[in-house]
Amino acid sequence: MRRVKNYPKEFKLEAVRLYIKNDRRLSETAEDLGIPASTLKGWKERYMNEIKSANQDKPTKKDYEEILKEKEKRIRDLEEEN
Repeated sequence: MRRVKNYPKEFKLEAVRLYIKNDRRLSETAEDLGIPASTLKGWKERYMNEIKSANQDKPTKKDYEEILKEKEKRIRDLEEEN
């Protein structure tokens, strides 16, 4: 039976940010991070869908980076509160 690995949200956001910022293939980024490419693809699609639903327009790469930065800041703020 295959064990499902849970990753922290911070790791997911950072992985997507790295993929978006770097001019490398998704599979290369995933390999560098030690995760399956399908996992990284799923995270990317999830966060991009969140951005699309928030904007209702076709988001740009810059939009994705800004949303990721906001999410990272929110996570840092919540960690400080804890």
